[in-house]
Amino acid sequence: MELREYERFKFEIADVIRTGKSIVEKRDTEAEQRCHELLVRLAEDRFNVVVAGRFSRGKTSLMNAVLGMDRLPTGIVPLTSVITTVRYGSRERVRIEYQRGGLPSEVPLAQLGDFVTQQGNPGNERGVKIAEVQLPAEILRRGFYFVDTPGLGSMIRANTLTTERFIPEIDALVLVTSFEGPLSADEYQFLSAARDYIEKIFVVVNKADLVTVTEQEQAIKFIEAQLSELFGNMKLPVISTSARTGLDAKKSGNAKQLALSGIESFEARLLEFLTTEKSAEMLVMACDRFLRMMDNSEERGEFAELRNRIAEIRKRIPGVSGRLARVDGASSASEFAVKADQGLRTSGCEVCSAILDDVFNYFSHYQYDLSSDFKVQRQHSERNGFCSLHSWQYAGLASPRGICTAYPTLLEHFADKLRKSVGEASVEIGHESLKWCQENRRCPACEIADQSEKKAIRALVTRLKTQQSVNKLSALCLHHLPLIVAGVELGTGKLIVERNAALLDRASEDMKRYALRHDAHRRDLVSEEELRAPRLAMSMLASHPNLAGFPWTKEE
Repeated sequence: MELREYERFKFEIADVIRTGKSIVEKRDTEAEQRCHELLVRLAEDRFNVVVAGRFSRGKTSLMNAVLGMDRLPTGIVPLTSVITTVRYGSRERVRIEYQRGGLPSEVPLAQLGDFVTQQGNPGNERGVKIAEVQLPAEILRRGFYFVDTPGLGSMIRANTLTTERFIPEIDALVLVTSFEGPLSADEYQFLSAARDYIEKIFVVVNKADLVTVTEQEQAIKFIEAQLSELFGNMKLPVISTSARTGLDAKKSGNAKQLALSGIESFEARLLEFLTTEKSAEMLVMACDRFLRMMDNSEERGEFAELRNRIAEIRKRIPGVSGRLARVDGASSASEFAVKADQGLRTSGCEVCSAILDDVFNYFSHYQYDLSSDFKVQRQHSERNGFCSLHSWQYAGLASPRGICTAYPTLLEHFADKLRKSVGEASVEIGHESLKWCQENRRCPACEIADQSEKKAIRALVTRLKTQQSVNKLSALCLHHLPLIVAGVELGTGKLIVERNAALLDRASEDMKRYALRHDAHRRDLVSEEELRAPRLAMSMLASHPNLAGFPWTKEE
């Protein structure tokens, strides 16, 4: 089960729970509260991946390589009393939460060391509880939380309260050692203590680029022998990596180097565990708790259809009866992690934007002439003014005084036309004689928009033919999509359509996340992308709101 499939199941379950909550609302407060708690659990869903390792092992470099961006500061020694988490955010920022409570503060990523290092925050005199780094990395978008708990080792030995509360929430532990000195004595002791607390442990041996293939093999055999002695028949994954090579390969798009770096293999193993074990466990738990809640509710009779729906969803969850099935293999998981961030965070249709810019520039100049020049006012009235859409856009830009000086001539023009209609009516005044009132008139701003649309489409088609890449293309609206596709080669057209389909899927997912977090009263978890998703979705379906109702002409 891939992460995308997992999320589809999660949203299906949330829809059923939301319906159940509406049934029992104000009639069965206990059932309503349990539904709310399930929504909260689904909304807060995340995979906590603790990354541990001695200083200089390349722990932060490994995290940067997985994220595909060189943003986390390397070479810093964190305080043992400060937890640092890395989660998804639409923009790069750091939130600092304090032990004394109160509102968190936001600081630039470059100042992270001032809060989480002994040098910048000696003895944690600032009283920092958690430093939360938010980055726009795709692998984090689907619920991954990387957790740096430098006190974890000391916690197990001395029961440090700072990190103790994270133990029940840890989904996977990644111990980072290196080929320079694989699995030191303190790392061995750390694993010995951690095995009683943590379900899944990965051992990553970093800096493979510094040793030969033979030396790598020898080091891996040594580590596996030590782990066999420690864990017996429970075999831990031991993965060789070069974080530096992997990060460079991701940034340059070098697939061959990425495969050689071992980062791809590590991501695949991590994703496989989280999607084939932890994900199904979460989904089944939500289904079972909702079923039990329905059985105990006073409204059991109204839950028959919901019971059938949730039972049907539960049966479809991979691995419910027996070992979890692996759908597309490790390569699919890794491919998602590496490739899914290819420019999918985007804005609305760039053709619509070009039209709006040109129309705005036209109005910016024309409104002054219309309010001050009688000749322009007369020409404007002879053309019957603006169409309905552009009349309101003009009114939104012009001042009341400007409208009052610009429009009397047009009003008088229409008054004369109405009187003329009455005079020409031979029998009675009716629809035919006043039909011109309802005609969808084209106006000077419509002509500007037409010209702008054609110009923007030509420029975009030329760019696509030259660059042969669609990764930086905006989210095209359904009106302009076929016009662009018609101007490019078949292969490029297919890529554009597939990209727009992916953008529609992404907007759908973001809206479902927003609705779930809103209903769970966890709006603090909502990302900026999720807030923008409804407007982006509507602009893709129906163009920009300021172009709604525009009398489009067919592209020649």
